[in-house]
Amino acid sequence: MLVRYNLHSQGHEWREQRKFAVRTLKSLGFGKSSMEEMIHTDIEALLTSLKAECENEVDVVGRLYLYTFNSLWRILTGSGMDYDDPQLKDFGHHVKFLGQAFTKKPVALFPFLRHVIPKQSGATDILGSFAFYKEIIVKAIDNQLESKSLIGGPSNFIGCYLKKVNCMTLQPN
Repeated sequence: MLVRYNLHSQGHEWREQRKFAVRTLKSLGFGKSSMEEMIHTDIEALLTSLKAECENEVDVVGRLYLYTFNSLWRILTGSGMDYDDPQLKDFGHHVKFLGQAFTKKPVALFPFLRHVIPKQSGATDILGSFAFYKEIIVKAIDNQLESKSLIGGPSNFIGCYLKKVNCMTLQPN
């Protein structure tokens, strides 16, 4: 699986993954003016949404997560989500939850608790968030496999990765 391989690579594998990621991100425009324009567009949308709600209490951190994630999602998949999309809001919720969970949940300090008291330690909720991410990422990979965009040269990170490892002929699990 794409996510597991990247997260658990070390030594030579890790260096190869890193080299591929840097080269691919550079070829996709990371660090160039086109990427800067995309991020500027997201920042402007964020500021507009904050100004529209200046009379109300706004979760600025949660909103920042949404807009940051959408920029990263666009790099991964080639298209961003609508800011009113419930899936994007779910992503923002899970990102914020995980950020807090790793600083406030007992399992962050005592990982063995996930085996003893999974619910009370916060491990069950954390695993639920990871399962949410996995489901969405697997859908994005499946969409890439179904599309023919890999043939002419992919325009996003997942497509480049799939092309690199020749996953077009493999059945995803």
